[in-house]
Amino acid sequence: KIIRRRSIITILDIIIFSISLIKIRQLEEIRCLMQALSDHCTLSESQLKETIGHSLLYVLKDKERTVGMATLCLYHAPSGCKGCIEDVVILPEYQGKGLGKQLLQHVLDEAKLHAPLTIYLTSRPQRIAANSLYRKLGFQQKETNVYKMELNR
Repeated sequence: KIIRRRSIITILDIIIFSISLIKIRQLEEIRCLMQALSDHCTLSESQLKETIGHSLLYVLKDKERTVGMATLCLYHAPSGCKGCIEDVVILPEYQGKGLGKQLLQHVLDEAKLHAPLTIYLTSRPQRIAANSLYRKLGFQQKETNVYKMELNR
C-alpha cells in the first residue's frame, strides 16, 4: 500500500509536493519537463493519471510554474519491498541551484515511510552532474546488466 502524505516543503520560492489530481496546465508543464529529459517521450492525460494512481509524483514549483519532478514507484517482491525513482528532471534554467538535491532528498524522506526497502535509480552516463548528485546522496553504482523490452498490445 502506498502511503500518501500531504507534505509540502518550501525552499525560497520553490515548493515540493506530491500531486494526486492533474490539471491541464500541469499536464503541459510536465510534458515540457519530460521533453527536457528525453525527446522521445509523449505523455497523455490518461498516462499521467495512471502514473498518479499507482506512483508518487513529486513536483517542484516556482510560484505557479512546474520546474522539476521525480516519480517514486514502490512494489513488493519475494525478496522484499523495493522502489525506484524515475523521471528525475529539473528545467535547464533551474539546474545548478541545489533543487535536484532538495527534490531527491524529499523523495527519499518520503520513501523511508515504507522502509525497509531498496531504492533503485538509473541514469544515462552522459548525465554527469546528475550521476554525481546520486553518488553524493548515497546511491551506489550496481554492477549489473540492465535489460529493456518494449511490449505492445
